[in-house]
Amino acid sequence: MSFDRLAVIYQALETLSFGGRLQACRIAGLSWIEAPRKALLLGEGNGRFLQGLLDRFPESHIHVMDASPAMLSQARQRVERHQPEDLDRVHFEEARLPDTPLEPGAYDLLVTNFFLDCFDGEGLARLLPDLGRCLTSHGLWLHADFHQPETGWRRLRARIWLAVMYRFFALTTDLEARRLQDPHPMLRDMGWECLRSARMDQDFLQASLWRRRQEPAILSEAATGHPRD
Repeated sequence: MSFDRLAVIYQALETLSFGGRLQACRIAGLSWIEAPRKALLLGEGNGRFLQGLLDRFPESHIHVMDASPAMLSQARQRVERHQPEDLDRVHFEEARLPDTPLEPGAYDLLVTNFFLDCFDGEGLARLLPDLGRCLTSHGLWLHADFHQPETGWRRLRARIWLAVMYRFFALTTDLEARRLQDPHPMLRDMGWECLRSARMDQDFLQASLWRRRQEPAILSEAATGHPRD
């Protein structure tokens, strides 16, 4: 999907609709992680999270992939304007997933902020395994997105907002999804575990940090005092 037609007005639309709440959700996880060697940012848009990542981790190298050349241009211009000394640490690539292959084990941080909500269930089932494979064995996956509360007025509010947004993006982009799909059950089935999460804006927004589930170490015979089978 491409957000070219919205690139110039996207930040104004976001601010008008949500103030600074989406950005707060994007950067919430920055305090949960240590400096990555190499990070992959998918669907980064106009570069607001990228700016925060560059500020916090001055030694990290960052690969930004987005299907929209207009959004990539805005992200590059943001770095050129505010952090020109960091431009050589960022590689910008126009790419459409899942059609673009990702190098296995190439990154130790993956960021999917407000990106997975662009895919329907079938699209997520195709995409998520490829994303998981691009991380190192101990790589971290930082995700922020909309969330639909389970009950009450918060759920009703979220359903109204989501219906309006998906209708709007269906008319203005080639977005394949028509409703929000929760990727978390798929991630758990794939062997990922959530290390930390935070909800905000009346539970409508959620940030989460994931890693591969660690198998319990097999204790040696000397440590347990019992022979192994």
